[in-house]
Amino acid sequence: MKGGAPRGRKTSSLGSTDPGTQRALRQDMTCTRKHDGGQMRRFARWGRVVLSVACAAVAASACDGRLSSGGEPAATDARTDASTTWLDAAPPELSTAPIPAPPAEPAAPPEPAAPPPEPAAPPPEPTPTPSPAPTTPSPAPTPAPRPAAAPTTLPACRHRGLLKYGLHPIASDHLRCIGVTADRISQTIGTAPASAGYHARDGYSGGVPYTAAVDIRTVGRTETQIRRLLGQLADHGFAAWYRKPGYDGWPASEAPHIHGVFVGCRMKAALQGQVRDFLIGRNGLSSHTTYRFYTWTAAQKRLLRTVYDRYN
Repeated sequence: MKGGAPRGRKTSSLGSTDPGTQRALRQDMTCTRKHDGGQMRRFARWGRVVLSVACAAVAASACDGRLSSGGEPAATDARTDASTTWLDAAPPELSTAPIPAPPAEPAAPPEPAAPPPEPAAPPPEPTPTPSPAPTTPSPAPTPAPRPAAAPTTLPACRHRGLLKYGLHPIASDHLRCIGVTADRISQTIGTAPASAGYHARDGYSGGVPYTAAVDIRTVGRTETQIRRLLGQLADHGFAAWYRKPGYDGWPASEAPHIHGVFVGCRMKAALQGQVRDFLIGRNGLSSHTTYRFYTWTAAQKRLLRTVYDRYN
């Protein structure tokens, strides 16, 4: 027989031959293994050492209570050796490594792009409207003609020989322009008592004497024709009056005629006074009354004043 337990008595691997003791040790070891496994799992769960130790102590007390209540002797030394083996061991060092950050939450999937807008409905086709019938555009209104500027010079007349002795050459040409003939001229330079010196000589032109005054016969002319002639004489530089017997200061005993003064030459003071009377609507006689037989336009008076001022 070799060293060890005697033949006939089988020695348990638990170190005791007492069946009750072996059973208790097995229960203790089973309980210890269970709690060791739980302890190790908890150590892995973030090092909860305190909770694992407390759980092992409670489990050991529970095992002692079960053995004592069964009436069987407790193997105190063996249990203590077996159960305190891991209790007396120093707890493992806690790792000082930084706790890894929890994994980042996966990014939310991108929202699906908005569907493209539906194409707008095409605008309704315009209803063709019948074009209006072409109309003839009304002619633009013709603007009123602007009044012509008043002339400041006498109209041009063809120069010819003297129509009558004693006329100024230019006065002779303008009388021809308006159709006055030599037989219609009754007086140029003269000394008739009724003339009162108005027909006296005014000067010389080309060595020939002249007077600015002239008398024109009206026999055979109507008053309408006389008025027309008065207007023509004013347009050609003559301040003229119709001497109607008994009217506008002319004596009823005197013969009717037209007395005119050509303003386009130098003249004596008596004729200058007559021209001034004409320009203010007077009769050109010593009475200086208002002349009523005919009224000249402002443009005609302006022309005569301009030409008169040029020579006198």
